[in-house]
Amino acid sequence: MKFPEFLTHLTKLGYLERARAATALAGTQQPKKRGRQSQVAADDDDDGATIEWKWGSRAHAEMGEKAVAEFMVEFMVERAIKDAARQLRRNGPTQGGDEEDDDDEANVGRAERNEREKDKAALEARAEKMREAMMRDVERSAGGHLSDAGKGVPTN
Repeated sequence: MKFPEFLTHLTKLGYLERARAATALAGTQQPKKRGRQSQVAADDDDDGATIEWKWGSRAHAEMGEKAVAEFMVEFMVERAIKDAARQLRRNGPTQGGDEEDDDDEANVGRAERNEREKDKAALEARAEKMREAMMRDVERSAGGHLSDAGKGVPTN
């Protein structure tokens, strides 16, 4: 299934709403190019309207804004923490030479495990702070409190 067909399918199911929004300035629109146009561009009429996608009533009823925001925040924080962990591994201590005996190697192994556990705990604490800050930012960007599933469609 192609992406435009998928969007149409979600619109028919009520998860998305498609609305035409007039451009702010007619002069800001780029002239039509010759040649083959994409299907998305072909959907735009010559009247200067652009497509605006919004959550449909079914999406608000089944998921709610809060669940969508939590998914977005979790996705973004997870990626940031993975990048930070990867950076920690790159900058981590390198192994010493071969002159260490078995007892020293056991102590070094134990120390490295302890250090990794501390790093993991620090990353988790950082992730929790990031989640809280991002949720506040998402709520602020949305213009207020986010609705839960089944609480109704917010009116704009």
